[in-house]
Amino acid sequence: MRVNAKVRGDCFGEVSLMYSCPRSATVAATQDAVVWVLERDVFRRARRLSLLLCVLRKLCVEGRHGCLVRP
Repeated sequence: MRVNAKVRGDCFGEVSLMYSCPRSATVAATQDAVVWVLERDVFRRARRLSLLLCVLRKLCVEGRHGCLVRP
């Protein structure tokens, strides 16, 4: 049974990476595809860095604090 269809640039599998739980679905390609695999620890480090950059951008844009990184 098809539940969802992904297009170029879409992601899947993040729930398992975030919550250390078994995957909740099986994905099958209907045509040739390039798929990247990301280990859990790399995903978590990237997510923390992304959250930190979001906070820094918000602080810079709102002008509440001086910042080292411009948005």
